[in-house]
Amino acid sequence: MSQNPNQVDYVSPAVSAMAEKWPVVDALRGGTDAMRKAGEKYLRKRALESKADYKARLEQATLYPAFTDSVAAMVGRVFTKPIKIGDKVPQEITDLLQDVDTEDRNLHAFARDWMDDAVSYGISHVLVDMPKNDAKTQAEEKQLGIRPYAVLVKHNQILGWRSEKRGGNEVLTQVRIKESAQVEDGAYGEKAVERIRVLEIGRYELHQKNEGGWALIEEGKTTLDRIPLVTLYANRTGFMTAVPPLLELAHLNIKFWQKQSSLDSLIDTACVPILATFGLTPKFDADGKEVPGVIFGAKIGIDLPTGGDIKYVEHTGAAIESGRQDLLDLKDEMRIAGGQLLRPDASVMTAAQAETENAKEISRLGMIAQNLEDSLDQMLYLFALWMGKSLQPGNIEVHANLDPDYAPAESMNVLISMYNAGALSKQGLFNEAKRRGMVSDDVTWEDEQQRIEESGPESGEIARVLAEFRKAQGEPGDE
Repeated sequence: MSQNPNQVDYVSPAVSAMAEKWPVVDALRGGTDAMRKAGEKYLRKRALESKADYKARLEQATLYPAFTDSVAAMVGRVFTKPIKIGDKVPQEITDLLQDVDTEDRNLHAFARDWMDDAVSYGISHVLVDMPKNDAKTQAEEKQLGIRPYAVLVKHNQILGWRSEKRGGNEVLTQVRIKESAQVEDGAYGEKAVERIRVLEIGRYELHQKNEGGWALIEEGKTTLDRIPLVTLYANRTGFMTAVPPLLELAHLNIKFWQKQSSLDSLIDTACVPILATFGLTPKFDADGKEVPGVIFGAKIGIDLPTGGDIKYVEHTGAAIESGRQDLLDLKDEMRIAGGQLLRPDASVMTAAQAETENAKEISRLGMIAQNLEDSLDQMLYLFALWMGKSLQPGNIEVHANLDPDYAPAESMNVLISMYNAGALSKQGLFNEAKRRGMVSDDVTWEDEQQRIEESGPESGEIARVLAEFRKAQGEPGDE
């Protein structure tokens, strides 16, 4: 990409500043293979380590996926229930949402991918586009199957933008989007070509890279009074800018990668004892050269001088235990850092939100979920504009699980222990399991009680285990 502001592939300073934070996230999202490929960038070579030893250590290293697991967990909490489409959304638009991007993704799956990119990098976008056509009326467009569709524009596809204040709001007036397209290559092949789409209010350009640089291959006008781009922020720093919300976790994950490699190397060394000899004098061959080392093994004897000795020198293991504990402590740090989006944070609230009674319950993840709702509403509004439909705001509902319990499965085990100790009722245990998503919201305690009664006596191993459990609890068993 160019640093010349007169070139279409010019990367703006704001984008360059954001991009400085992305490589560490890219590497972690790429898994073990990407981390190994990064080499000394994230796993330094020791001063006295040979290239062969470093290569062996690097090829042995494996990534503990704390960052990617945390992103998946946070995104999963937002999509524990299907996205609800409001009743006011015109049926023509609702029908399109079953294949929102014309690539067989429904709104729920598409929004999840959008959210995943935003939570990973802090920002992501959606372009609502309409195929170029010669239809004269909306009826003709419908007859030809021409329809608006959503395009996921990832964090690193934006090269730059221009904006201005209009009516007190910052309005996008130009944006350049990096794209890739498949074109025919020869009689049967295909190849990828780089393109840049330039969008301005009421017009667009499409540039394609060739051997001589960038060539304008298409341009035209649009009927909308705005650029149909929607931006989803997960950790906004300004208009069209953001930083990864879990960046500190990413750095801790890199640290874990480095320390785990050191511990693995230490264990390898400790597992191979060193044979030490005492009192042996060097031996020389017929040419006067020293014979290296001592040959030993089955059916081989070693001639020791008087007072000589031979023994294995082994590692005490103290450093291994220290390194292991260090990794366990670091895992706890990563778990806490990964759950920071669930903790209440007044800094992410608007002035109006901070004044509400439940302001203390708003977490960063809660704000991201609200941003997603607003962004999806904007996306539907752009669908409606392309189709000439009227649309009221507040048409999408996201039901996120914002419980600050970082590990619901682990806490459920604690609740089961409380129930076994008589400190929690059966209904209380059921309600807690339901709150953690382990029991469907459609199931009530009364209905479940009835099902248990109707299922009759248990049989086999289940019956034996339950009988022992009831006996331990002082409950009457089945006679």
